[in-house]
Amino acid sequence: MANKASGKRRTKGSGHLFTVGKIWYCRFRDETGKLVERSTGTSDKATADRLLAKWIKEVQEVKTGLVDPAQHKIRKQRKRNVIELRDEYITLCTKKGQAKHNVTQKKKQLENWIRNASARTLEDLTAESLSTHLEQRAAAGLSNRSWNHTLQIANSFMNWCKKSGYIAANPLIEIPRKDEELDRRRERRALTEEESSSLLTVAREHGREAWYATALQAGLRKGELERLAWSDVDLNDGIIILRKTKSKKVQRVAMSPELKKILSDHKAATAGSSELVWPTTVTDRTRDRDFERANIDKIDSEGRVVDLHALRTTLGTQLARNGTPPQLTQQIMRHSSFDTTQKHYSVLTMEDQRRALSKLFDGASGPIDDSTIARLLLPASPLNSPLTACFSGQSKTAGCSDTTSESASVHSETLCGSSSVVERQPSKLHVAGSSPVSRFPALLRSLPSMRKRTSLVIRLSSTLLVCMPVFADTLHTNGPLVTNPTGGTGSIAGQPISNCDGFTVPGSTFNFSTTGVAATVATTTALADDFEVPAGGWDLDALTIYAFQTSQTSPSVTQVQVNLWNDTPFSAGSPGAPANLPQPVLAANLVLPAGPGTFVCHRQSATSTGTVRPVFSYTVSLDGLPDGGRLAPGRYWIQWSCLGAASPSANVFSPLVSPRAAVTGHNARQFNALDGNANSPRVWFEGREGYVAGSSEGRAFALPFELLGAVPPPCPSDLDGDREVSSSDIAVALLDFGRCEGCAADVDGNSEVDTGDIAILLLDFGSCP
Repeated sequence: MANKASGKRRTKGSGHLFTVGKIWYCRFRDETGKLVERSTGTSDKATADRLLAKWIKEVQEVKTGLVDPAQHKIRKQRKRNVIELRDEYITLCTKKGQAKHNVTQKKKQLENWIRNASARTLEDLTAESLSTHLEQRAAAGLSNRSWNHTLQIANSFMNWCKKSGYIAANPLIEIPRKDEELDRRRERRALTEEESSSLLTVAREHGREAWYATALQAGLRKGELERLAWSDVDLNDGIIILRKTKSKKVQRVAMSPELKKILSDHKAATAGSSELVWPTTVTDRTRDRDFERANIDKIDSEGRVVDLHALRTTLGTQLARNGTPPQLTQQIMRHSSFDTTQKHYSVLTMEDQRRALSKLFDGASGPIDDSTIARLLLPASPLNSPLTACFSGQSKTAGCSDTTSESASVHSETLCGSSSVVERQPSKLHVAGSSPVSRFPALLRSLPSMRKRTSLVIRLSSTLLVCMPVFADTLHTNGPLVTNPTGGTGSIAGQPISNCDGFTVPGSTFNFSTTGVAATVATTTALADDFEVPAGGWDLDALTIYAFQTSQTSPSVTQVQVNLWNDTPFSAGSPGAPANLPQPVLAANLVLPAGPGTFVCHRQSATSTGTVRPVFSYTVSLDGLPDGGRLAPGRYWIQWSCLGAASPSANVFSPLVSPRAAVTGHNARQFNALDGNANSPRVWFEGREGYVAGSSEGRAFALPFELLGAVPPPCPSDLDGDREVSSSDIAVALLDFGRCEGCAADVDGNSEVDTGDIAILLLDFGSCP
């Protein structure tokens, strides 16, 4: 020590006193033998003597085992300056690699508590002092979530003090957490599909598409985006490796094909200028401007906010809406508990609830085919069941037509010549006439007893994930799909679309033909065409449509939206609209994953060697239609629209049927702008190739699509043949009860009309399956 006063030293046992100025100090050896120098804080020699004697006595008690060394350490440390302890804790957090903003937040919250409690030592940081601090902040507007966050930081600090031996127990455990659900201040919402597409379009114009797409499609947090290096992005296998995560574990994230392409383009554009994927990150202010350009409200009418983390919420919500299994959703979101995924990252709306309940219970009181248990165990459509992977390996061979150019006009037109064509019918996916999955209810009825039926249900439910081949019949093909058998090069030989039938507009020498029409979710356009269900009805399983996108060389459609009409689609503003406008069967379109897509052919070409704009077929499940897709005889319209890759062109087109002579009833309809202006309202109208406003009415066209499913078998429970299972059928069975052999009332086939037959009639009561 400096300025030690000589001549004022006094020995006390194994220690001694000395003065610095007017204050007495002491030196002595602690229980470990280390020389300790401490101020007594007094100028009175007698008081200093007593303090030195007390400290030496404590050392002797520890050395002889009379006092627990841990307790002695606690008594010493609780007198330490609390600011020094806080700084020691913050330094440790930094060394552990915790995120900078998290460390800064911890330091700030602890500093506020220490200042509010006027704390100098650990003894001053009591549960009462923290409760007072929190209550004061709550009175000033602190939310329940922020209350819990502050409490968590304080608990972490005190737990570290306990682990370090500075305190015997954490005094804060008695302070309760608050229910955040009762005081939600910052509730995020998920972006709609249109908002997501608009945001990526805006971001692409400003070079920020990769930043938002990675948050939106891979669920990366802001800190993970900022730290992401190119060395951790495997563009070949489509994997992102995250080394510093919230869970403090190395995590691997799969990339969608679209995200893989976006990141590849971003890497090529930056030309390896930095080891980081984003050397300069997107600030909150820039993000707000991008959202404003994309017409995304920062706060909606319900007070929910949209920020960068809301893109992660959007990913979780889309996974939930598409029926992704909870275990897989949890892995994609990288949560340690699915409760977190479900509580904060699946923002489903009332419409989602209605759709789910309608799908589950719309036939709960009807026959076995429509019962809840049948749908849960084995859905009517194999495409939407756990056996999807088996079905996805099946494909169809077909041709199609295309266009050489598309304009902003609602009627795309292109110059066509003439060439020979060959018709190729799509092959049927057929085994024994129907799918064993979709025919599960009929299988149940074939069993002679309810006991055997129950046994089958139990066995199937326990082996539901066993893979088996599933197939469906092609019920309807809306026109042939045409290719040019003599054209093509290399692996695409024989695959290009044939030159289509031309159409000369009056007053023009050009030969026009519309070969692709818009059907894009992002631009609110759609298509519809009709089909006829014959006597006996249909049980629809799936729909196959055909689509292409400009400048896309791989299957780029990610989603198909489908609806059904019982009458010709019209809307307000449609030419010739009836007084009572028809409505689609579903209030909201079915939103269906497009699947992998199957290559069909390339665009038309004068040399038959064009390899741009390939057309792919996409098959989607129709299980979400009412009554499981069962349709009574009559005329219907199927509606579809596609969501494709946002870059380099979001427009999705459906080719037309060609040649025209092979199809009757050309009456496809479009939902688009009548005047061809992209900003004009969308209405339903009949699509016409060669249409020129005020000059030519053009001619109607047809669209290629297939409907897959089965023709329902005769209903054995309909004993009186009126296509309904009712009390009259039960009356017939009761008349033959116990005395009939081989008659119609013997529904279960056991050569006797008994209670088993009555039970089947009751299960089928209401409508004939």
